[in-house]
Parts: sequence; structure tokens; C-alpha cells
Amino acid sequence: MIIRIDTHSIQGSYGKYIQGAAGKVLTFSPDRSILLVSSVSRIHSFCSDAIDLLDIKTGKKLHSLPGHTEPIETLVFSHDGKTLASGSQDGTVLLWDWNLVLRDVQLENNWQQTSQVAD
Repeated sequence: MIIRIDTHSIQGSYGKYIQGAAGKVLTFSPDRSILLVSSVSRIHSFCSDAIDLLDIKTGKKLHSLPGHTEPIETLVFSHDGKTLASGSQDGTVLLWDWNLVLRDVQLENNWQQTSQVAD
């Protein structure tokens, strides 16, 4: 199955951001309702790399997962869809409990996911 996303239809600054996504890491949530995009925030000389979660239907940024200090090189879900692993040039691999991430997204946005991740 191929899903085509028209980056012009993504609201906010992400359309241009994703169009210029050279070196960025993109992946879909297990239910394909969220696009995960590596992002970089620079404040003065401090760099913070994070994973931004975008609603596929609206393009709205739902949540951000900070934690890395260098560019993110890998985003991958476990086979059961319960864990997201992010790997960075800072030498760290962070493991994210996907059900807890979705809970935070729902609390922040009153967002309703299209399907549940199995327990």
C-alpha cells in the first residue's frame, strides 16, 4: 500500500519543512494516523532535536518528543507497535512507550486516534 501525502495540504510551516526534508527522518504511527518527523530547534548555540507528531488528516502538530541533542537518524516502531525507538548522532537510543505518548497527545489536543494499539 502506498500513501501519498501532499505536503502543500499540511497546515502551518510543516509543508515547507517536510518539502525540504533532506536529512530528516519520517515514519508513520502503527495505525497510520500520525506522521512522525525529526525536528531541530536551535536557541542561540543550544540545539535540541525532537520528534514532532503531525495529524495526517489536518497536518496539525499534535505533540513533540524532546530528548536528543544531535540529529535523529532513526525512527522505528517495534513489531507489536507498542514502542518507538529513536536513535541519534548523540549516541543515544530513546525508547518511547507509544500508549503513553498517545495518552499525552489526547490530553493536550482532545485528539481521537482512529484505532487502538493492542495491549
